[in-house]
Amino acid sequence: MANLYLSFLGTNDYLEAIYHFNDQKKQTRFIQEATVGFLCQDWTGEDKIIIFNTADAKKNNWFDGGFANSSKGLKSCLEALSLKPTIHGIDIPTGATESEIWSIFNIVLNQIKENDVVVFDITHAFRSIPMLAIVILNYAKVIKKIHLSGIYYGAFETICPAPLVKEKPIEQRLAPVFNLTAFDELLSWSMALDRFMSTGDASATASLAKITSLPILKETKGQDKAAKATDNLAKKLEEFSQAIASCRGKKISATADQLKKSIAACLALDSINSALLPMLKDLDGRLSQFKNNPVSDGFHAVRWCIDHNLIQQGYTFLQESIITWIAAEFSLDYKVRDNRRIVSQALAISHKNFPENKWEKPACDHPDIVNKCLNIIRNKPSLADIYEQITQRRNDINHSGMVSNPVSFDHLKNKLDDFLRNIEKMM
Repeated sequence: MANLYLSFLGTNDYLEAIYHFNDQKKQTRFIQEATVGFLCQDWTGEDKIIIFNTADAKKNNWFDGGFANSSKGLKSCLEALSLKPTIHGIDIPTGATESEIWSIFNIVLNQIKENDVVVFDITHAFRSIPMLAIVILNYAKVIKKIHLSGIYYGAFETICPAPLVKEKPIEQRLAPVFNLTAFDELLSWSMALDRFMSTGDASATASLAKITSLPILKETKGQDKAAKATDNLAKKLEEFSQAIASCRGKKISATADQLKKSIAACLALDSINSALLPMLKDLDGRLSQFKNNPVSDGFHAVRWCIDHNLIQQGYTFLQESIITWIAAEFSLDYKVRDNRRIVSQALAISHKNFPENKWEKPACDHPDIVNKCLNIIRNKPSLADIYEQITQRRNDINHSGMVSNPVSFDHLKNKLDDFLRNIEKMM
């Protein structure tokens, strides 16, 4: 893992300014000299500072004497800082055509290595390059597992209108350096939230919540309310997502209830990360159907699975929820394995009209329980038939479609929705 500083050099004859960031100041023509000085002091010889130059930028600003005033170029300025990282000037085209833009994409990407920790100074990037750079960095997060440490912008234009800057004495040319990393985090949140909303997989969202909250918790010794609430949200999101993905029926009600409470805690705070708010409000609405009732929550889990294309989990939840529902109708302990087997057998007995002398264990040992089940099942027309159809499709899935007449994904999803709607009408 190495540190990597990236920036693009422009072609203008830059004026000196005093760039300031936190408690640091640097008088220079080049924002890169300032941000390298601010951010790379502790870097080692394994780290790199890379400046991308077009032909004109290289001639005008990378080497000494590019303009008539024969001022020092950025290369000399960076070398004068006497830092340990190696300094590299990399040639790029101007980006005037689509082909050149793709060339820039590949040149920049090739400079980024696996697991690099990247700092990007976006100040002098031109045309489409700022957008391109953000795309490259997010692509590299996925392909090369990099970590984006920061995006920075030297706001020279805040000094005064450009034509008047020359008239100001240098001590009045104060330009702040903005940390724009939060906008990259917002892009990451957007992708993570889209993944969660589409698939129900909260792993990326939970990971981001942890990444953003843990440094704050460390700095405040666990006292920051928003960070604590975000960290707890991350844990509860992951627990609920994992309970759905792994069909943990006994945990659905508890994890949904805990997640709802963690969402409420976040929404009650004015200081919560604003990027979370759209997800929190949407998720709060989606979870409102879960009432901490193990019977009804099982069927709500089926609806959640349908909405997120978790079809295998949906069939499992639906079949097992039917058993729970029938057992709960006459206060049979649905958590006992043999009781669940008896309910399942009763559904088969009803569907196939088996006489009592054909009943198998454990049903034949508990005719009183079987008959109570049958009374409920026969009062709900088509329930036994629906259960049998669910069983067939669940077996199709569990056997990877290696059956005589495998069905399509669309069939499985559509039928799951039909089965659930029919069950809901019976309840």
